[in-house]
Amino acid sequence: MTKHKILVVDDEESLCEILQFNLEVEGYEVDTAYSAEQALGMHPERYSLILLDVMLPGLDGFGLLRQLNQLGQGAPRTIVVSSFCSRRTVAQAMEMGVYFFLPKPVNEESLLELMR
Repeated sequence: MTKHKILVVDDEESLCEILQFNLEVEGYEVDTAYSAEQALGMHPERYSLILLDVMLPGLDGFGLLRQLNQLGQGAPRTIVVSSFCSRRTVAQAMEMGVYFFLPKPVNEESLLELMR
């Protein structure tokens, strides 16, 4: 199985650190961004997977997805990881082509299963 390069985008630095550590233990290469603007500067289209929070300061997660789609390359496979899980939010994420929506707190076994 090929391990992919992952971008974690979440303003909760402790969550980013936990996800990064656990995913790197599994053999993935992981970078983190604490805002959508920071993520855009990291060329997110180069990643094979984005773990994305919806509620971010400034540009939110959906805004990041819109900008990636406007670049014409589309967003990489994206799993939304958010504590904001209303039906409307989940539906909007799916309409934007999100691969899966995981509620916080993250069940790491479920996350790893989705990535296989």
